[in-house]
Amino acid sequence: MIPELIKVHGCLMLFGWNFFLNNGIILSRHYKQMWQQHKLGGFALWFVLHQLFNSMAVVCTVLAVFIVVYYSRGYSELDSMPFAAHPPCGFISGSLILLNPLVALFRCQPTHKMRPAFNWVHFTLGTVAQTLAVSTMAIGLIMQRQASESDQSGHLNLYLASVVFHCVIELFLEFFGYEEIVRYRAVFQTVSDHINVEELDSKRACFKKFIYYLYFAVSLAFTLALVGLLASA
Repeated sequence: MIPELIKVHGCLMLFGWNFFLNNGIILSRHYKQMWQQHKLGGFALWFVLHQLFNSMAVVCTVLAVFIVVYYSRGYSELDSMPFAAHPPCGFISGSLILLNPLVALFRCQPTHKMRPAFNWVHFTLGTVAQTLAVSTMAIGLIMQRQASESDQSGHLNLYLASVVFHCVIELFLEFFGYEEIVRYRAVFQTVSDHINVEELDSKRACFKKFIYYLYFAVSLAFTLALVGLLASA
């Protein structure tokens, strides 16, 4: 039987890492040239949404860690692998998720000479956190399967399907973006964050937006399904 607090911990992590964090990363990596005509508080829409999603990921992470530490009465040490990797991977990933917004406070102007260094640090912290989050959640779902009285292998399979879906979308957007740069090479020699792709090619822009709307809907559906299965386990 899975304790209720552990279920809450898992549900928060699924929302924080499988939905909010992934959406924030997708927007920052692939949609900087979209919605240029829409501003919120003087900031680009992608940037505001990126901050919102990542902030929600931080909130979910902090609450989830607090709950599991409270339940375990401290740091939980597990003996056998891969379960023993769950707490340290979770704490490292959570720490990086908390650290990255602090790093973002030192974000310099796009034309500043240190901007490439900032971009690489911010990207690396986010990627490592995301990678560790995937392995941590997978281990957590294996632990849930072990603790449950019924067969819960479908939970892990569904989560892995969501990871594959995310990777497919990421790869597609990478190739799509590369082809975009090649097509508009002369334009992209300027600061790419401020290029309005919608003005260059409205059909491509609409298609790229559709891909994000699809990603948002499917990632939300995956997360809600996983949360529902975990809550009812």
